[in-house]
Amino acid sequence: MPVWRMATAPLADLQCRAENVGIGEVVECFSTMGGGTLPGVTIPSAGIAMKGDITEALRAASPPVVARVSEGRTICDMRTVLPEQDLQLANALVQ
Repeated sequence: MPVWRMATAPLADLQCRAENVGIGEVVECFSTMGGGTLPGVTIPSAGIAMKGDITEALRAASPPVVARVSEGRTICDMRTVLPEQDLQLANALVQ
């Protein structure tokens, strides 16, 4: 089940994937369980941070990328990206 694999992925694997994308800054972050439906329930994660708000461009990518803006940066949480989509994420981040 993809959701279960994403929720239980080891943090070290997520950090490695973020580094391998090779774009932006690898950051520690937290995933919110249930897409925010379980307030306060989080899982440590790794993400890729890009300066500014690039969410509009990410939503226009194919496939669209979900990200959040925090402290002037757009953060793509690697728990929300399937491993086989890492190259697509890289392509969306450079556009």
